[in-house]
Formats: sequence, C-alpha cells, structure tokens
Amino acid sequence: MFILNKEKAYTTNYNILHYAYVVADNITGVQVMNLKDLEYFVAVAEKGSFSRAAECCNASQPTISNSISRMEKELGASLFRRSTRTLALTDKGTEILAYAQSILVCMRMIREVADTEEVINRCMHLGITTSLSHYLYTQVVNSLDGLTERPVKVHEISKDNFKTQIDSGKMHCILSACDENFSLYEKKLVAEFPYVLAVSSEDPLADSKEISLDELKDRMVLGIQDSNSLDTSQNRILLKHGLNFKKDIIFTTTEVLKMALLQKREIALIPQYAVRKDEKIKYIPLRGTAIKKKLYLIHRGDTTEDEVFARLASEIGKAIIPVSESFSDVF
Repeated sequence: MFILNKEKAYTTNYNILHYAYVVADNITGVQVMNLKDLEYFVAVAEKGSFSRAAECCNASQPTISNSISRMEKELGASLFRRSTRTLALTDKGTEILAYAQSILVCMRMIREVADTEEVINRCMHLGITTSLSHYLYTQVVNSLDGLTERPVKVHEISKDNFKTQIDSGKMHCILSACDENFSLYEKKLVAEFPYVLAVSSEDPLADSKEISLDELKDRMVLGIQDSNSLDTSQNRILLKHGLNFKKDIIFTTTEVLKMALLQKREIALIPQYAVRKDEKIKYIPLRGTAIKKKLYLIHRGDTTEDEVFARLASEIGKAIIPVSESFSDVF
C-alpha cells in the first residue's frame, strides 16, 4: 500500500513495488520496466486494445507492444490472453494491474508534493478521485473556468488518503462518491446517479427494456471491490435485494470490470455516468431501487470559503449531470 505522508511519499512494501516496477540498471545497461511501461500496460488494460492504447498514449502500436512484451519477460508472466479478435487480462495480469495503478497514482502524488508553497497559496486545488476522473474530468475542468478569483487546478487523486490531502493543504476540496458523515469535514451534494445493469450483448437479459433487482437473485454479480469505505451504495443494493456478489475476482476500475463482463458472462451494476455506447455491452435500467451513487464536494468544516465551495459544487453538478443524460439512447 502506498502512503503519502506530508512531504514524503513512500511504500511500506518494497516487494510490491519491485513486483511491478524495476529501476533501470545503469551499470549493465539492461533495459527493464519503467513508469512509461506501466502507463502503457494500464492503458491497454483499460482500452482493451493495443491500437486504442497507442492512440491514447500518443505512441506507436509497436512501441506499446514492445513495452508489454518487455514487462512480461521481466515479470516472467503473461499479462494478456491474445487472440485474433479479443484481448483480455490473465489472472496474473489483473492482479498486477491493481499494483500498477497504485504506483502511477503515487507518482502523481509525489509530483504534487514537489509543488512549492507559493503555487499552493496562489491556486485553489481540487482533487477528483481516480474512479471518477476517467469519466468526468473534462466536464469538471470546463465548469470551473472563471468561476473563482483564484485559478483552480484539478488533480486526479486516490480517495484512500483524501483526509491527508485536505489536512496538509495540498487539496482544498475533493470530489468523491461518499455516503459517510464527518465531524471535521463538510460535504456538498454535487450530483447523484442511478445504477444500471450491465450485461453482455449475448446474455439472455440483453433485450430487457427494464428489470427488477429481485429478478437477478440467481445470477452472480461482478463488482468493484474498493478498500475505500466512503461509498457503500453498491453494497447496500446487493444486501437489500439479496444478490450474490462474486468475491473471488477483484476489480478496482469500472472499465476493467466491463472487460471481465464479456469474458465471464456475468452481470454487473455500474453507475450511470460510466455508461458508454458499446455494441458488446447492453445497459438496462433498474426498477425498484432508490439507492443511488452520490457525488459530493468534500472540504474542511473550518473553512472561510464555504460560499466558494457551494458555488463550485453547484456548477460542477450542472456540468456532469448531462454526462448520463446524453447517453439515454443507449438504453
């Protein structure tokens, strides 16, 4: 687990770091894994193809392919199952993906630690958790243009240590899914999104126009297993309706969950903001549940800028709610 402790970012388990990231050996000149390799690996896992990952990373497809091959040789394990039509993570690849994502998040934090105090005081820093930034980052950034007297910098952060981020002054506020109440922090509702059922286009439920959760009790549900306890909405739905959660497979991102959905032929509950048009996945509105994923802007309760945060929450909400509405034709 990576921990950001004020001005120092470090790891409590060197073996984990060495498992997924090996520092180049300048003496022997042997070319081994580096951060760019991890970025390429995560991109391929999330995009589901080498070509889309290359486009996303602004790199050539051979560069991406060679990088993955170098990682597999260094680790002594296959990361992907390849065929002429599909590309899927192996079990070992899925496990390594979680570590790779943690390392990249940690490196972003280290760069933020390097910011001078002058920059911190001059700008307002807003953090958006990794699980949300993939879908909402652009809308959040665009909504803040000219909204405050100080420029607002938007950072992708891990929600595991959001309290440290706020208490240290690195972040003035954080956008996160949350249903927990705090004594030292305040939260302002930004938006709430219903969950939808995601199934493979070949699933017997794919043609359903709407479905009740009670009809899914004989199915196994794939889901995100998050160490963060701020948001329990998914678990509350599963418990309330007696659904079977597949606990023997761990996923930390919705996009990888979608990939697994196609391979495992199971079903999944995802928040509506994560819905994207995909011929291989069908999204079905749920009937009979009022539980939604609620997004809040979290900040310290002793702030003198409460009105500023209220305005930020309102404008961000106006910007991100249409993200789901624009995909209403997917259903």
